[in-house]
Amino acid sequence: MAIVGVIGLGNIGLRTAWLLSRRGHHVVGIDSRMNAVKAAEDMGAEAKLLDALSRDALRTITSRVDVVALALPSSMAYKALLNLASLGVDTVDVSFIRDGLEELESEASTTNTRIIVNAGFAPGLSNVLIARGVSAVDGRRARVYAGGISEDPRSPLGLSATWNTEDLIEEYIRPAKLVKDGKVVEIDPLDGPVERVKIKGIGELECFYTDGLGSLLKTFGHLEELAECTLRWPGHLTIMRGLKSLSMLSRKPVEVSGCPVYPASFLAEILKKVSAKSRDIALLKVVVRGHRGEAEYESIVRSDNRWSATSIAVSSVQAAFVEMLVSGYLPSGEGGVFYPEQFGGIERIYSLIIESVKEGGVMVEERITTLTSSPP
Repeated sequence: MAIVGVIGLGNIGLRTAWLLSRRGHHVVGIDSRMNAVKAAEDMGAEAKLLDALSRDALRTITSRVDVVALALPSSMAYKALLNLASLGVDTVDVSFIRDGLEELESEASTTNTRIIVNAGFAPGLSNVLIARGVSAVDGRRARVYAGGISEDPRSPLGLSATWNTEDLIEEYIRPAKLVKDGKVVEIDPLDGPVERVKIKGIGELECFYTDGLGSLLKTFGHLEELAECTLRWPGHLTIMRGLKSLSMLSRKPVEVSGCPVYPASFLAEILKKVSAKSRDIALLKVVVRGHRGEAEYESIVRSDNRWSATSIAVSSVQAAFVEMLVSGYLPSGEGGVFYPEQFGGIERIYSLIIESVKEGGVMVEERITTLTSSPP
């Protein structure tokens, strides 16, 4: 049994705490909101009201834990990661961190701390599957299809606000980086191409390029093609393009009755309120084509009566990486920043991750097609 600190007790962090508690670990939950602390306590976990961005506050808890599961919004996560690295606490983080990790890498190496970043569903499990597929078929072209959608296509924007809506809006604003013909290029998500993809058991969805590759651009940037596409119900992009034309995705303030209003933040709050009760589906499809054939992986996660699909999907992967650390699969003498794809090609770790996420409620279907003729 390990003592695990879970920082951030929102939809994802609370489920990570619940999952690890069920597996026999002692969980110490940390949040700056009393209602979140109360929710963790009601679940049977130890919980503390603390500022997760205060190094001194964190020290009072981290001195007694073996590892931390960090589940804060992306805008807050990096500062918390730096604090945790400086305190020498092994950490598994689920936020999307794209680049600029030099300071974190330096701090983690100095304190001999193991920091696993981007350890969620996508990025996270998607990275593991990319590495697995490239190894299996000598991959040259790879694509990630991922998305969180509402069970009901008629809900607002076809979405269910089960994760941070500020991060959601950012997907449409931030240029998408991808590899095309062996070179990194940038595409505006709302101005780029829209494709249609069939997902078994769901139907036809539309997809568009988004900036979700993160570390994969560094670790697998040598591929001929590499891209991430976000999945949505058909017609979604038409609405988002209309909102963009009205400046509703702008981060620049607009004065309303003498008060500054930030359109993108306003939209994020409205979306959170109007779609919070919709049940969601978390989708992941990874396709890798190479000299030896094609590897395809698919995972469809649905909500249950207690947890959203997004919280099930992300927390299951985070818990898997926590267990990888506490089980000694990553030697304690190797401090630094680690990415999920670094473990996809290691059979014993890959098996641990897949079995752990399955236990958490995430099934991954693998299909390998071997070429019998010339390479693609």
